[in-house]
Formats: sequence, C-alpha cells, structure tokens
Amino acid sequence: MPLPSDISSDGQPASPARQRFLQRLTALAIKPSTHDYYVQWAEAWTKIRGYRSADATTTFLYALGRSTHLEDRQFRQAVDAVYILAHDTPTHNGRTWNPVSWTGKSSSITT
Repeated sequence: MPLPSDISSDGQPASPARQRFLQRLTALAIKPSTHDYYVQWAEAWTKIRGYRSADATTTFLYALGRSTHLEDRQFRQAVDAVYILAHDTPTHNGRTWNPVSWTGKSSSITT
C-alpha cells in the first residue's frame, strides 16, 4: 500500500517530480509525518508560479509571513519547502536566498 504522500490529491500515483521532492525530504531527515505539509506548501508555491521570479517568491512568502492565521512552524515549513524545491530546480541559478527578509522569521534550513 502506498504512503499518503505517494498519492497526489486527485488519487493518482505521485508524479516523478513529487517523488523526487519526497526523496529529498527524506534525505534531509525531515519527519515523514510532516511530508504532506511540505508537499502542500511546494504545490502552493508552484501554483502561483513562484519559480518564475524572485519577486513572485518574495510576494508569496511575505504574504504568508504576514498572516495571523499561520503558526511559526507552518511558516518555517513553507519557507523550507520552497527553498528545497527552488534549490532542486535548474531555474534557481544560485540566487541569494534570504528567508529572514520576508518577515523577520527564520527558516530551519541553513544556506
């Protein structure tokens, strides 16, 4: 039986990209119980096309950081998910990564 993270939201088997992301989460020793949350944040960032520009990513994370309905741990998960996904894609091209600039909150991933 596949793990919940191995099945997409439409009930289909996970795409190769999703599988690579899950493997990366495992390699980074991120708790398996939180993988679905990381996937949701990565999907949200992808849906707003954050990978296209630093401005889109900044806008996405700044809005999340300003949300009063989001706990600090949730924000850190979102930042970490975007960081992992952005750094594992060829479009990153060594851009400076400064999660503190969005809200003053910090990420648990070090650069």
